[in-house]
Amino acid sequence: MKNRKEVFLGLEDIVRLLREKVKRTGSQAEWARKNDVNPADLSSTITGKRPPTKDVLKALKLKKVFAYEHEVYQASKAKSRNKRNSGLRPSGA
Repeated sequence: MKNRKEVFLGLEDIVRLLREKVKRTGSQAEWARKNDVNPADLSSTITGKRPPTKDVLKALKLKKVFAYEHEVYQASKAKSRNKRNSGLRPSGA
């Protein structure tokens, strides 16, 4: 079993990563050719007009996932919230 760390990237992170890789390669056309990506899809992603296509993600060795975030409140925030709500009683009580 591989030790791997999951890192979640936002769209801005992907565009930044893509721009860095294109810059190192020399041009969008060259990067697209070397990575078997449609040049129009690459350009649309870099300019922010469209999200990255499957081919762009594959070339970056990324995959698309969906995530839900659970907010965890600090104890001090929870205590102050409980103090504010302590005087409330359910209706009919």
